[in-house]
Amino acid sequence: MCDQVTLAAAGFATSIVVARAIGPAGLGRYAVSQSGAAMALTLVEATVLTPYLVFYRSAGPAAAARTSRRVFASVLVPGLLLALGVTALGRVQGAGQLAATASLFALTAVYQLASRSLVAAEAWGTLWAVDACGTVTQLLALGVLWWLGLLTVPTALLALGIVRLLVAMAIWRVRPPLLQSTVAPAGSGLLRARDYLFLGGWGMVSSALGYLQRDVPVLALARLTAPEVVSLFAAARQLLTPIQVALSGLQLWLFSGAAKHAAQSPQALAGHINRFRRVVAVLGVAGLVVLAAAPGWILGGVYGAHFAQGATTVRFLAPAVLLAALRGAAGTEMTVGLQPVWPAAANAIALVVLAALIGLFASRLTSQTMAGCVLGGEVVFFLAMELGLHWWRGRRLRVDEAA
Repeated sequence: MCDQVTLAAAGFATSIVVARAIGPAGLGRYAVSQSGAAMALTLVEATVLTPYLVFYRSAGPAAAARTSRRVFASVLVPGLLLALGVTALGRVQGAGQLAATASLFALTAVYQLASRSLVAAEAWGTLWAVDACGTVTQLLALGVLWWLGLLTVPTALLALGIVRLLVAMAIWRVRPPLLQSTVAPAGSGLLRARDYLFLGGWGMVSSALGYLQRDVPVLALARLTAPEVVSLFAAARQLLTPIQVALSGLQLWLFSGAAKHAAQSPQALAGHINRFRRVVAVLGVAGLVVLAAAPGWILGGVYGAHFAQGATTVRFLAPAVLLAALRGAAGTEMTVGLQPVWPAAANAIALVVLAALIGLFASRLTSQTMAGCVLGGEVVFFLAMELGLHWWRGRRLRVDEAA
């Protein structure tokens, strides 16, 4: 969680620097590029990183790493094309920003591939140390660019990508002795390609739909409104990012431990998931209540007076953040149980609801109404995942009793 808080602080500070140095329109263009890169990273997350964590213990680090590298090489070019296409949909046409978006995606993908090996080995201290150094380097680079008068959206994106590549190189330098000392020799089972492809394929569908649900609001605002409206929505979402990423840090702990508990028994896995939910409920509610108490004042003080009107947007988005973390626990339990189909179906249902709500309010779309649409889609997503999880647990219990 400390590592994810560090990354959240870096993203939060970067958005402040961009808003202050380039203005609301610049922050809007920056948010569109970030959405394009994040959308493309779903390919890497779903087809490479998630299966790697699941099979790290069952098939062994060596087999999981070999397969993940091959799949990574095959999805890199499609990911680049997707990043460019999604960014262009947000009415970003400058060659410099498109090139910077592509580099951000590629270099971030390399960083994620390196960092996930530390997550799999549960080397949390090492991961936090290298990410903390990367955060300091990133902020220093942006500060120097701002001081020199060279800070634009393309240079900000390029600086982020270069720093993430440097962090990946640092991980590669410390990783070999670390893995030799912390990972048991592989006496583990064989990794069948069809298992990796099955989990990765459905994971790609589920992640793509989930990221669409996250990034469609930004792209829709970019197409239907002015950049200033996009920047208001992006600032409100960014204000919640520290809590969101802290919860994501807990989810990394959840996923790495879920594979281990799943190998023990279904009851051990369910107990691990329920502990996570209790922690998230307490920390998430407390953090969101504190942050959402006076969001207009915080937005105005951090980003500038123009952003103070985003208070209602923050209050709509805040409960959606907590629901996303809670339904992520259900998705993790089903994924490590090699049941990725229902999470993909729930994603599709939620995305249809979100698109319908956006279409309903398209003629009077603002950052506030978009935040309400996001909350509605997240409520449907959460309920669908809960129903699917309870059905799967009951079915698994009946099978065990029959056996």
